[in-house]
Amino acid sequence: MQKRLYAYGGRELKVEDQFQIEVSTTKKKIVADFIVVKTGHCLLDHSTATDLGILRVCQAETVKTGNCNTLDDSLVGRFKARYPSVFQEIGKLKNNQLKLHIDPSVIPVVQKVRRVPFSLKDKVTSIVNDLLEQDIIERVQGPTAWVSPIVVAPKASGDIRLCVDICEGLTRPLSERDCPYQL
Repeated sequence: MQKRLYAYGGRELKVEDQFQIEVSTTKKKIVADFIVVKTGHCLLDHSTATDLGILRVCQAETVKTGNCNTLDDSLVGRFKARYPSVFQEIGKLKNNQLKLHIDPSVIPVVQKVRRVPFSLKDKVTSIVNDLLEQDIIERVQGPTAWVSPIVVAPKASGDIRLCVDICEGLTRPLSERDCPYQL
């Protein structure tokens, strides 16, 4: 019975062959199942890597700590005093145009706008206006081929964080050298 294998994203991989073979490391020898597929990449599955002792999976431990986002104010003050030019304003790369290498075969994606809860609209508007004033973001003039929605993430303090959902739109068209990791 042949196994059916699927790549990340649901694409089925065509199984060319499968067999059992003895594999070893300097410390261990096991008989492992190998499945040959036409992908151009060699993979060692989780169970084989674990059995050979190449991969160790440790159980996560929960450790109670204080607030890890707090900073020692005296340390921050010393850095600000020592490097005042770095802490004056938000840094920007000036006089440089970024070139993203976009795969022309990928069809542009316009994702629909996600609704912002009415109770958060004023906060979102305020943050967007601040980002516009600081020249971190800019208004788009006219239609655009790629649109990614904002996602409002609440913080424990009651404030909000604005995020952009780029998973559907941005990662597919970028070449491997611009975006080597799946987001």
